[in-house]
Amino acid sequence: MIGGLLALSLPAALAAGASADVELQRAWLGPQVLSGLDHAGAEPGTLSMGMLAQYARDPLVLIVEGEETGAVVAQRHTLQFAASWDLSHHLTLRGTLPVAWQWASEEPALAADGPGLADPSLGARWTFAQRRVAQIAVRSDALLPLGRREAWLGEGAPRLSLGLLPALEGRAAGMQADLGVCLRRERDTNADLTLGHEATLGLGLRLSPWPEIYDLSLAVLNRWPLVPTRRATLSSELLLGARLHPGEFANVELGVGKGLADGYGTSEFRGWGAFTLTWRDLGTPARLGSPRVRWIEPPPIEALVEAEAPPPSWEEGQLARVHQSSIEIRDPIQFFFDTDEIRPESLPTLRAVADILAESPWIQHVVVVGHASVEGDDAYNYALSNRRANALVRVLVEAGVHPLRLSTRGMGETEPVVPGTDEASLALSRRVLFLIAEQLDPLDPLPDLPPAMVPWTGAPPEGTP
Repeated sequence: MIGGLLALSLPAALAAGASADVELQRAWLGPQVLSGLDHAGAEPGTLSMGMLAQYARDPLVLIVEGEETGAVVAQRHTLQFAASWDLSHHLTLRGTLPVAWQWASEEPALAADGPGLADPSLGARWTFAQRRVAQIAVRSDALLPLGRREAWLGEGAPRLSLGLLPALEGRAAGMQADLGVCLRRERDTNADLTLGHEATLGLGLRLSPWPEIYDLSLAVLNRWPLVPTRRATLSSELLLGARLHPGEFANVELGVGKGLADGYGTSEFRGWGAFTLTWRDLGTPARLGSPRVRWIEPPPIEALVEAEAPPPSWEEGQLARVHQSSIEIRDPIQFFFDTDEIRPESLPTLRAVADILAESPWIQHVVVVGHASVEGDDAYNYALSNRRANALVRVLVEAGVHPLRLSTRGMGETEPVVPGTDEASLALSRRVLFLIAEQLDPLDPLPDLPPAMVPWTGAPPEGTP
């Protein structure tokens, strides 16, 4: 399989046309990202940083009168450094910085061996639909002409990459797609290869025999010209990958690729390794709507639950009460299906919790703990339980509870109430707990809290003087 196509009408053509970026695989970050594909989804306060190291053989070869004469880019080693930050449930900002080393070119007139910076990128992704098993987002990335010129690494003008990212995700399997366009100023490489606007299509399948330990992936990357150009044909490559999860914050990925077509940038063989670190719960700017005010590490949940003293019977009209080390609620908090939007019938219960906190200043801190049932993807359930806990904090603060008295913890599906997959068992696991993490002794003075504001609006909570 010829890894790339470059037809030269005049073998002595100058290398001035080598200001062209031929790379097919980019580094995207995230726990659900497949090799070479971007992915919908955002979890506020999540920062990911990583590096993709890859080797490609023959990503660009020279063809004269239908005959392959040699590799223009014969061997290439690339390091792509990348970072992304989820600012809200919808918005992710990210950037990449690639550097490369090329050697063993077989065409001296077009050779560009040696090290060099490729074109970095800055971009954003907007996730506008995120349900239990389905997500969809749009992306926009600007590739900046800062790379080494005349080296088949960078171009002389900015490019804009736009895409649509649908995905179906389950615990054991998932499917992803990246449908996009690359908009660029038309460029003649002086080697019978003209670059212009292109369409891109990436399709991927994930299998997770043991989701907590490893995933397997299969992906196909394609690109082709949107308008007729000289010798710009289909580029296509098949990628096989395995992603390992050695810890809560780390992902390691290994993979290989093989060209399926003759287009430029398609390698005869590709091998890569990627390492990503992810930090969650870092907080987000208040203006973007995050309800998280601070994070404290509460005591273990089992330490907050006392086995003796069964709770007394509920009084008529009583919606919430303090019992041992928690604020109990009589009726479960209800959300609209697969969202963090609270149903109206649960708002009186939250008002009762806020009233208890207003009348009990010795309760210094409450951790709102969100739990999910086991259907669907575990990462998605973790994010949903966090979003729902944050939504409850938002309502409590707006009802007058000082934000420094509240924090959240999302448990996802890790602590089901009872085993089983019937609806009755699953419904019991979808719950919210209000655990008292700090309270004063009766003789302790009450601390002076700073003036309270609603972080996401800047307004004082209801009832604040």
